[in-house]
Amino acid sequence: MVYQRVFLEHEVAIVNLSVNSPGGVSAATGTIGQKMRAVATPVQYDTYYPGVFIVQSAGNDTADACDYSYNAPSSSDGIMVVSGIDANGQPVVPLAGLAGFVNLPYGREIPTFGANTGACVEAWAPSQPILSTWTNSSYVPLSGTSMAPPHVAGMAARLLEYDSSINSSVVLEQHVRAYFANISGPNLSIPRLFLGQQITAIPTIEIVDGAFTPQFPNTIIPRYSTGMINFYKFPEDIQLRYDSKGASSCVLEVTQNTNYFTNGYLGVTSAIAGYYLPPGQDTWKVTCTSAQGSQNSASVSSRVKRHAVPS
Repeated sequence: MVYQRVFLEHEVAIVNLSVNSPGGVSAATGTIGQKMRAVATPVQYDTYYPGVFIVQSAGNDTADACDYSYNAPSSSDGIMVVSGIDANGQPVVPLAGLAGFVNLPYGREIPTFGANTGACVEAWAPSQPILSTWTNSSYVPLSGTSMAPPHVAGMAARLLEYDSSINSSVVLEQHVRAYFANISGPNLSIPRLFLGQQITAIPTIEIVDGAFTPQFPNTIIPRYSTGMINFYKFPEDIQLRYDSKGASSCVLEVTQNTNYFTNGYLGVTSAIAGYYLPPGQDTWKVTCTSAQGSQNSASVSSRVKRHAVPS
C-alpha cells in the first residue's frame, strides 16, 4: 500500500484582523505588531514558508491610524491596513456633532467616532453599514473599520484562486495593489477588480434633530438623509441641523408652509445651520457640491403639531 502525504507549505494564507487598540501594541515594535510581522514575512528554510497576507482594520477613533494599527506601511511586507469609507466614497467622520459609526445589533445605539486616517492607512473599503452575519443564523447591518478589511481579504482570495504565480504574502500584496483605484475627491485608494470606471466621491450629508441631543450614552438620535419627521411638541423645542463631508459648498432650501427661502452654506465638514420651526408642514432640502463638481442632496419633511397652551 502506498501512502501519499500532501503538504500545503507553498500555499499563501490570508488573515483578516479586525483588532486595533491605542498604545502601540500593533506597531512594528509592539507585542501584536512583532507577531504580525513574523507571520507575514516569507522565510527560506529547509522548506519554504510563503508568509501570511494580513489585512488589519485601522480603528474607529477619528485619529492617527499609526497609533492604533501596524505602523510601518510597505508594499512588500505582506501587511495592509485598511480604513473605512461610506456609501458615497467619503471617509466616515462625525457629522453634526454625532459619532460617525452607529451599530444597533442589541436594540440600542452603540456609537464609535469615525475612521482613523493618516500615513499608515494603505487602502480604503466600504464600512457603513455592511450586512454582516450575526447570532442565530441572522444578519444585521454593522459599521466600523472592522467591516472594511474583509472586502480586501476577499479580493485577495479571489486573486489567489485564479493566479498560480502568487507564491508569497508579498507577491499577493503587490497583486492587490495593482488593482488600486483612486477615488477622485478624497483621493483615497480602494482595491477594485474592474479598473476601467472612474470613481468620483459625492458629498455625504446628514440632517439631525437637535432637540434629541442625548444626555445618556445609549439614547438613540434621529438621523436622516431622507424621510418624514413628525414633531408633537412645542415648536420652540425643535431645531434641525445639517452637516456634510466632502462638500465645497452647500445650499439649504426650506419650504415653511408657503414661504420659501434659501440659505448659502460654505462650511466643509463642521459648520451647522439650524432653524427653529413654526407649527405646520416644512420641507428641508440640502444640496451639496464637491470641488470636483459632484452633487448629492438630502431632504426631509417635518410636521410640527400646534399645541394649545393653557392661559
